[in-house]
Amino acid sequence: MRSLFPVLVALLTLAGSVRAHQFHVSPDAAPRGDGSRRHPWRLETALSNPKSIRPGDTIWVHGGTYHGRFTSRLTGTWEKPVILRCALGERAVIDGGDTEGNSILMVQGSFVWFWGLEIMSSDTGRVSRETGSFPADIARGECVTLDQDYSVAGCKFINLVLHDGKLGFNAWVPATDIEVYGCVMFNNGWLASDRPHGHNIYSQNQTGTKRFAENILTHAFSHNVQIYGSGSAFIDNFDLEGNIIARGGERNVLIGGGRKALNPVFKNNFLYEPAGGNVFNLGYSVFGSGVDHAVVTGNFIIGGELSFKAVENSTFEDNTIYAVSLVGLSPDRYPRNTWYTRKPKGVRAFVRANYYEKGRGNIVIYNWDLEKAVSVDVSSVLHKGDRFVLLDAENYNGPPVLRGIYTGAGLSIPMVERAAALPVGLAEPPPHTPPEFGAFVLKQM
Repeated sequence: MRSLFPVLVALLTLAGSVRAHQFHVSPDAAPRGDGSRRHPWRLETALSNPKSIRPGDTIWVHGGTYHGRFTSRLTGTWEKPVILRCALGERAVIDGGDTEGNSILMVQGSFVWFWGLEIMSSDTGRVSRETGSFPADIARGECVTLDQDYSVAGCKFINLVLHDGKLGFNAWVPATDIEVYGCVMFNNGWLASDRPHGHNIYSQNQTGTKRFAENILTHAFSHNVQIYGSGSAFIDNFDLEGNIIARGGERNVLIGGGRKALNPVFKNNFLYEPAGGNVFNLGYSVFGSGVDHAVVTGNFIIGGELSFKAVENSTFEDNTIYAVSLVGLSPDRYPRNTWYTRKPKGVRAFVRANYYEKGRGNIVIYNWDLEKAVSVDVSSVLHKGDRFVLLDAENYNGPPVLRGIYTGAGLSIPMVERAAALPVGLAEPPPHTPPEFGAFVLKQM
């Protein structure tokens, strides 16, 4: 059944159009614009929360490149968020370049939806002479950070593309009830002499819930997802659902740290780690304090090492698992899963319709039989006659995998060797996953 949310959003927007206003931003705007379509604002002006912006208003960010680092002080309400959204059919890129290691987009205001933007760094310095997490010679900044000095609440980050930053997305304990949905993140991090550093997602939490859903996370230099902290940091109440997570540099997913992680939910995610690294680490098997009241259900956990440490009072069932090695757990302890001791056979494909955008969805394919093409039913996303484009999530801005008009039949997706996106500043791209695995974004044009 199709989600009614896009229809409800449209109706609510129409009903509130008398009161809500729309503003515009352009990369070539004059300094004294008024936010109209004819005289748009600069991005920094819109983000400064001008007095003319009220809760419920929408700011359209028009296509082009916005250079520099930006701070958002926009503030809405829970019922009427301010929406900062890429103009429909356009590509708006925030390029931090050299931000002296500071975040490209720093968020300080609450109840704002950041929607459809691309945030990245074109700085070519990617290799540090220093060890550790805070090198002075890496000029790129994190793509998005929620400022720890502000109690940011109720923000959503929808269908963003975050790549080639120092990190992808950061949110810490002061930020509450945050949602990161439908984002594509890749190639975040840097190289150093001790190890690769930098994650697609790095987060901590104490009160409220941080939700990460329907994202595609690949090729982080260190971790695709790191929910971690020292003994003084809280890592509680995380909800990760429907994400596609593949080829982390050191680990795909880590949930655990120096303090016991409470109440994590990890449902219906699709993990893939073909190179023998750590595919899923729950409780942090190195020196972590474990996990309590975890719910881990409905996931595909394929390849690499699956490790548990001090996982207590938790549910682990209905998962499909093929792990090269198991640490801290055994199939006998968790019999209500499908366990493979050898690589599975067959083809499994899943389509995840986007909750916020009609005609958009993610596709994940496990192609253990190495078929040259896999037919996928995408009728939950497209209607017959829709124009569409299919993008390779590992090379999102590269050539489309497919484009055309949907006939109503299964979409034949080629599972062939392709190049992953080249990290800015490096000479070689990371290894691409096909033909055994593929992650794609389907969009109505």
